Amino acid sequence: MHNGLNPDEMDKSVGFKVVKLALRMKQELRRAFLAAGLDVTPEQWAVMNKLYLAEGLSQSELADQVCKDRPTITRILDTLERRGLVVRGRDHTDRRRYRVHLTMAGSEMRGKLYPVTKGLGDKLISGLDAEEIARFKASLEILLKNLE
Repeated sequence: MHNGLNPDEMDKSVGFKVVKLALRMKQELRRAFLAAGLDVTPEQWAVMNKLYLAEGLSQSELADQVCKDRPTITRILDTLERRGLVVRGRDHTDRRRYRVHLTMAGSEMRGKLYPVTKGLGDKLISGLDAEEIARFKASLEILLKNLE
């Protein structure tokens, strides 16, 4: 059944291109981590990097900041905690909440991961000048706001 949508319209849509780029970046980042001997997923990287930048986030704050649902963030944190990269502790003001912190090993791992992500980020924007990058970022912000 045809719904009136030209078959190659989807491939050319902004939404499809954004999703395709995000998936491709995730695949490339995973490959780059493994090539560097770092057995960390892009999702785990995102969590460790957020904790490096904002130490002591609650699990729900962390989930919101890395765009993951609560069960997924719990699974990621369980894995990172088993590996000794993060530690969860009770919030001193609200005993129902847990605060998450990078361990020394987690901070060291983040230090190894960062150059890999920086290299891939540089590869992604190669061929674009500063003005094009700024316009692209501004356009992405508009798209995100449009969906709020």
